[in-house]
Amino acid sequence: MRSFIYQLRRTADTLTVRFVFYGFLFLVIIHSLGVISRFWGMDAVSMIEPMKLRIMYDETNQITIRLIQFFPFLAVIPAGFSYFDDSKNRTDIIIRTRSGNSAYVRDSLLSSFVVSFFTYWIPFMLEIGILSVAMDIGISRDPSGLSYYQSGMQSYIGNYFFADLYKTHPILHAMAEVSVWAAIVGALASFAVAVSFFGIKIRALVFLPVLMVVYAVGFVGDYLGTGFTTNYMWYLLGYDGHEKNDLFIFVLLAALIVSCVICGIINARRDRL
Repeated sequence: MRSFIYQLRRTADTLTVRFVFYGFLFLVIIHSLGVISRFWGMDAVSMIEPMKLRIMYDETNQITIRLIQFFPFLAVIPAGFSYFDDSKNRTDIIIRTRSGNSAYVRDSLLSSFVVSFFTYWIPFMLEIGILSVAMDIGISRDPSGLSYYQSGMQSYIGNYFFADLYKTHPILHAMAEVSVWAAIVGALASFAVAVSFFGIKIRALVFLPVLMVVYAVGFVGDYLGTGFTTNYMWYLLGYDGHEKNDLFIFVLLAALIVSCVICGIINARRDRL
């Protein structure tokens, strides 16, 4: 446990983690204040459901589009380079000698997951809190102008990620969505670290495994004709009308975790071979 805490502190106390975390925090606060000022004093009939005004769901916002486009990179940048940096400055040798190879591999994977998870989770949970407190959470009007109770909107809502939860608790739905995506971010970061154990020598190549997974999954889904989208962009735009599948996301998350465990076991046993 002590070695994990040490590795967690090392992973969290980096410039990239602080840059991405405070960058997300800044964007969330500025966007939330902009939304509040935009609807301040407006009649409830003209307002839009607060959860659909979050920065990651505003399809008209250029910042939103860029965040979604660069999502695979943003998932890796905070903590996905932890082992690569250790191997470059030879810190990994010192830690492996002190705590053992198995403990180092395990702690590196876990710390990258935890740091990446909270780097994403905290700012976007804060956004939910700000909008919930500052705006009328009883509003059900969609940005398209349709109301929740209109028949056309009901079929549209059926395509949402966690659609059933949204119908009963929109705020819990938003919180669950952020938590799942934070877990995906953590798993992608750990996957980048896990593949790095096999000796990636060029920094830019650390992104490659994550990019391959993200885009291959989207391509395979389109090629096989699954009947639902597997493109990560439409899942990030959670209120988009493309048909989504909740099980698919959890299978993807489980596959990433299993892949990390397998890579970790292989590398943890290297000093025993």
